[in-house]
Amino acid sequence: MVLAKKLLPLLVVVALIIAIIPGCAAKPPETLKIGIAQPLTGGWAAWGVPVDRAARLAIDDINAAGGVNAGGKTYMLEAVSEDTEADSAVAITAFKKLIYEHEVGYILGPMSSVVNKAIQPLCEANKVIQLFQGSYPPSPEDFYNFRGTLISEQFAPSAFAAMVKLYPEAKTVAILNRDDEGGRIFHDVTCNVCNALGLEIVFDEFVDPHEEDFYPILTKILPTNPDFISVGGIPPGYHALLIKQAREMGYTKPFLAPTGSDTAVMFDIAGAEAAEGLVGVGTADYIGLATTPLMKDVGERYLEKYGTQDAWSLEYYNNILYIKAGMEAADSIDTTAVANVWRSPGFTMPSIYGEVSWIGEEFWGINSIVSCPLPYTQIQSGKEVVLGVVTWEEMKPLIRAAMGD
Repeated sequence: MVLAKKLLPLLVVVALIIAIIPGCAAKPPETLKIGIAQPLTGGWAAWGVPVDRAARLAIDDINAAGGVNAGGKTYMLEAVSEDTEADSAVAITAFKKLIYEHEVGYILGPMSSVVNKAIQPLCEANKVIQLFQGSYPPSPEDFYNFRGTLISEQFAPSAFAAMVKLYPEAKTVAILNRDDEGGRIFHDVTCNVCNALGLEIVFDEFVDPHEEDFYPILTKILPTNPDFISVGGIPPGYHALLIKQAREMGYTKPFLAPTGSDTAVMFDIAGAEAAEGLVGVGTADYIGLATTPLMKDVGERYLEKYGTQDAWSLEYYNNILYIKAGMEAADSIDTTAVANVWRSPGFTMPSIYGEVSWIGEEFWGINSIVSCPLPYTQIQSGKEVVLGVVTWEEMKPLIRAAMGD
C-alpha cells in the first residue's frame, strides 16, 4: 500500500508525458468528406436517390470497420449530398459548394453527360475525382473523370444483343432518345448496333428530356408497327409514362430500356401489367443476382434499411469501395496519387462482383471505365428476373460494333 502511494505521482507524470509527446498517444481519426451530387428530386431521382442511399451504406460499413488508413492517419468518411436536379446550372452551384465550402476531393456524380460537360472543367481544375454516370466515352485528357458505371458503348450493344436473343423474330425497332448531348451520343451508338444486328429502324426521334406527354409521338410510332420500342436513355420516371401511355393506345409488343429502368418506379407509374415484358440492363434485384456473398449481404441490408431494391444502387456502393482501395494503396488521400494508383498496371479493387479494375485504354486511350459485368433483366409475371450477365470480354466485340468498326 505504501509502495502504491509512492508510485502514484510517478505514474501521473508518465501519463502526462505520453499525452503531450507527439506520436505517443493514439491520434483520433480525422473526417474526410465524400461528395454526392445527384438528381434527388424530379423525374431523374429514380436514378439519383439510389446513388445517395448506396454510398451512405458503404460509408457506414467502412467507418464501422475502422475507416480508411492512409498516410499514417485514420479517416472516418462523411457523405455530403447536393441535389443537381439533372440541370447544368443547378449542378454547377452544387459542385462549387462541395468543392469550395466542403473541400471535397471525391464526388459521385453527376448523372448526365450534359451536366458533366458543364462541371467537368471545374473538377479538373481543382483536381477533384469524379465517379460520373453518363453516356459519352472517356478521353485521355479527362484525368480525374472516371465512369463509376458503364457507358453507351457498353449499354446499347449489350441491351440490343439481349433483346435479339430473347426475341429472335424481332426485325424492326422504333428508337427514342433524349434531345440532349447524351441522347445524341446514345442515338449514334444505337444506330451502329442495330445495323450490326440486322435490325431495321422504322422510327427514330428525339424527345424533350423532361417530356411527360408521349401521346403525340406515339400516334406516329404505332402505325410503323415496330417489333419493339427502345426508350433510349429516357429516365425511369419518364419512360414509365411512355410505356403506360403506349399500352393505353393498344401497343402490346415489348419495350427495351437500354440504359436501365427501375422496376419499383415502373410498377408505381405504369402498373405491373403495362410493365410486363420490359427488358433492361442493370438490375435492382441484387439479392436474386447474388454472384458473390458480399452482393447478397449488401443487397439484403440495403433492402432492410430502405425497404426497397433500387436499380443500379449497389454500383455506387462499389464506388466508395474503390475510393477506399485507392487511398490505401496510394497511402494518401491526394486525388492525383489515387488516380495514378487506380490506373497502374495490375491494380484491382474489391467490389460486390469480386475484384475489378479500371479499363478501356484499348478503345478510348485511357483506363477510366470499371470492369464490372452487366446484368440484363426482364419483367416477367410482375417480377424483375435476371436473365444473364455480360462480361467485359463479351462486351468487346459488341463495343467495336457500337463504335462502327
